[in-house]
Amino acid sequence: MSHKELISKSFQDVHIQLNLVNADEKENQALRAYDLILRANDEGTEYTSFDIFNVELQKPIATIKLDGSEAWTYETDEGWLSHRQAEQERPMFYGDSEEDYE
Repeated sequence: MSHKELISKSFQDVHIQLNLVNADEKENQALRAYDLILRANDEGTEYTSFDIFNVELQKPIATIKLDGSEAWTYETDEGWLSHRQAEQERPMFYGDSEEDYE
């Protein structure tokens, strides 16, 4: 589905398969085990989060709200591994330290 088609329709969950243009087959094969899934709200008016989804296991690895307010990661067999609610105005990114938020 093209970007133009996504905009013209109501918002639905969309599975995105990653494929790096400048990568070799071995690198892209590793990515094929995962999808990014854009998640729409119940009304279909906007995207609210995305999942990193393990296609082979048919299980989510992580869910992240697009506004950065919450993120979940999952264990393979036992449900929730962790859940973080943002207490600050901006989400914490890889490489940030706790001191950046004090």
